[in-house]
Amino acid sequence: MKKYTITSVFVFLAFILHAVAVKPSDNKSYIEIYGAYDQISMSDYNTTQQQMHDIYNYLGYNAQFNRLDTAVLTEFSYVYNLESLNAGAWGVYFRGGRLNAVNEDKLFYDSGSVLERINSDYSVYYGGFGLRKYIAAFYVGADACVYYNPSNKETDSLYFSDGSMYGTFDKTWSTAIYGFNFEAGMDLWLNDKFGISFRGGYRYAKGSIDINWGPDYGNQVTTENVDYSGMFIGAGLMLAIGNDDGKEKPQIKADW
Repeated sequence: MKKYTITSVFVFLAFILHAVAVKPSDNKSYIEIYGAYDQISMSDYNTTQQQMHDIYNYLGYNAQFNRLDTAVLTEFSYVYNLESLNAGAWGVYFRGGRLNAVNEDKLFYDSGSVLERINSDYSVYYGGFGLRKYIAAFYVGADACVYYNPSNKETDSLYFSDGSMYGTFDKTWSTAIYGFNFEAGMDLWLNDKFGISFRGGYRYAKGSIDINWGPDYGNQVTTENVDYSGMFIGAGLMLAIGNDDGKEKPQIKADW
């Protein structure tokens, strides 16, 4: 086991050294397709979840109310370096994507059939602009983002004990908040066009939403604080774009 561990470490180090040595200097810009596992806070939502769980269990119901502590990020970024890739330069980047934050809760009859099912979607889209500092293959960066979703929803579905539907009730709201990302990463270029990237950091993004409970509750509106702040870590693919060094490629002419 120890032999395989040492071998794996050497292979990984060799891979990194090869990737760092690749200097695709003709390309200043590239795109990233990125995915990450994210922590989020959501203290107001989670407090309500715990209260509902305690109340229903006290009344003798089998309740499964889950916390919303994690989310999955999918992202597309465009990066432009002010000098060239892996050259210790500053770079600017634009990012956009979706932070997927969904949850499902259930309440059961004694028979085990579902009495109530609650599906909550706190997902947000986002777009931002930032600055990175590169040192060889490594970088640190920060950006400002806007997080929004015009149609967040929570659907509460009620069922009879035989499984037939009693009715559904929807809460709706829109989300629009500002945030900041602080991150560090490593770009490993496998050749002058293709590479992989590893990234981790911290997001600060919180604000308030106005939840409309719908016509069945007289369109009552309540305010809830949302907090997408937390650590994130993930990886992605990089694709270099174009030839931005402004130099004309030499032409080979044959005299016959």
